[in-house]
Amino acid sequence: MLVPTDFSIKQTESGYEVFTAENELLGIAATLEDARQFVPDRGHELLHDVHGVKLSAEMRRAILTDGFPAWG
Repeated sequence: MLVPTDFSIKQTESGYEVFTAENELLGIAATLEDARQFVPDRGHELLHDVHGVKLSAEMRRAILTDGFPAWG
C-alpha cells in the first residue's frame, strides 16, 4: 500500500480532493485517476505492507447485503 507523506487525497461524496501536507486544497477531481494531476511534482509516497483478508464471492455478497459487524 502506498501512503502519501507530503500530500493527501481524500474521497468525498462527489469525488476526490487533493491537499498539501499543510492541508491546503490543491484541487478537486471526479475520479482518483483525475486527482493525480493535482499531486505536487515529486510527490512522495512510502510503500507499506498491510494485512489483507481474502473473501469468497459468497462472503462478499453477505457483507454487502447484511453489513459488517464491529469487532468485539
